[in-house]
Amino acid sequence: LEVSWEALENAGVNPHSLRGSDAGVFVGISSNDYQRLQVQHAHDPDLYLNTGTSAATASGRVSYFFGFHGPAVSVDTASSSSLVAVHLAAMSLQAGECQLALAAGVNLILSPDTSLAFARAGMLSPDGRSKGFDARGGGG
Repeated sequence: LEVSWEALENAGVNPHSLRGSDAGVFVGISSNDYQRLQVQHAHDPDLYLNTGTSAATASGRVSYFFGFHGPAVSVDTASSSSLVAVHLAAMSLQAGECQLALAAGVNLILSPDTSLAFARAGMLSPDGRSKGFDARGGGG
């Protein structure tokens, strides 16, 4: 929420002026490390554990906070989630579904488990260097 607020301010937009508008929120969100860690260490899980850690509701929470009435979309396409969120925001603007779109990306890697599994499966670059769209690329 804080970074979304700053993004609007940096764009010269007063966040309060958008309340009730058809502004849209598009969030690329991947990984569930935070939720897994919360479940592992929760002594008494409650309602807020699931609603506060659900990737599906991230865009709606931002939209609700600002009072936006446009599309609220959370998308998980793994490493391309942020790019897909920007793409969906642009498409929504072009289609006239919203007059302003807030696109965001978040991925908290808090545990090595997923990265270790991807490495074992050969899905990560063996030399640690990203070579996207390069014939020398190794991994997924």
